[in-house]
Amino acid sequence: MRKGNTVRLNNEVCFTTNHGGGRKFPLINYGCDERGIISGYRHTTAEEQDEWREKLKEEIRSGREVWHDCAGEPRMAPRFYSVTVNKDIDYTVVRARCCPIIGYHKSPGMTLIRHANPETDHQRKEFYVKRELLEVVGD
Repeated sequence: MRKGNTVRLNNEVCFTTNHGGGRKFPLINYGCDERGIISGYRHTTAEEQDEWREKLKEEIRSGREVWHDCAGEPRMAPRFYSVTVNKDIDYTVVRARCCPIIGYHKSPGMTLIRHANPETDHQRKEFYVKRELLEVVGD
């Protein structure tokens, strides 16, 4: 797998035998297995984090939220979001081998990908998926 390759989810590794794969048990859960999806991860932008903080401030001022969690720790903006990766969609490799920080921990064995179709406006962002879950379908 190299930068610029077209990849797709590997059915044998990602899905159960009931849904065209080779696994005995689902990777995530049976609902995701039936729909043919898995989870990828993308970093939040500074604007998204600022928007989250502003929304929290408004909720605190109105009295619907508190500034801390159940342990008394301050609430922090999310550093990543989960992204749906579909088995029927092709993706382009942006970076083949990387070890991003997801949350506050390093996650080795990941690949940075994006949608291969540039007209897919709602999913333009790049996101990380485990490299072992992908297979190359074109150069």
